[in-house]
Amino acid sequence: MATRKIGDEITFDFTTHNPSSGMIQDTDLPPLCEVFGGEEDDPLVAPVPVKRDGRTGHYRVTIQALSANGFGVGESYNVIIAARVNGTLAKARIGSFTLDSKRNADISTDLAGLAKDATVAKEATVAKDATVAKDATVAKETTVAKDATVAKEATVAKDATVAKEGTVAEVGADAVRARKLLTNRQELAPDGTMVTYDDDGVTPYDIQTVADRDGKPIVLPSGVPARRSRGL
Repeated sequence: MATRKIGDEITFDFTTHNPSSGMIQDTDLPPLCEVFGGEEDDPLVAPVPVKRDGRTGHYRVTIQALSANGFGVGESYNVIIAARVNGTLAKARIGSFTLDSKRNADISTDLAGLAKDATVAKEATVAKDATVAKDATVAKETTVAKDATVAKEATVAKDATVAKEGTVAEVGADAVRARKLLTNRQELAPDGTMVTYDDDGVTPYDIQTVADRDGKPIVLPSGVPARRSRGL
């Protein structure tokens, strides 16, 4: 059963045949059409069938599904044709339809629009995920570079302290600091702040700002901190 909507013009085709031979044949008189709704016994409308030009026994009938004609949303209708051929009168249902707020074609268009919107949203999400992953990679590489720099600076500082102070205690203190900076838990916050935690993994031990080659703080997307667990 076809689905249409209020305001549509609905056309049905039908053919007529000789009752004895079954061959296609024109009607003796113009055929009649009645459209019935649901369980109603009286026809809603009686549109006039028209013969298609140059085609024997081939007719069409157009129904205007207007509210003014009594049609309503959610209702189903049957199209009945009465025709007399070679003196014999016959009736048949040539089609039916249901009126909805939207026809199937409109629903398909809406679904296509939703599918397109879903695709755009998915592509946007993929692009965002790729950006977050890239930023996280940059943060991780920056952390590794900082660790290497800290290790190098710690070694130089240690050598300078030994040469200048010559005390085992100060050398030991610098070694402890270098160890903590190299192996303890670290966290890079979205604003570019690098926090190194003490041996308990909770108490902040050292706080610095991570910068890029131009000296600008490296900022991560909100809610995506880069972390390094405590080393063994």
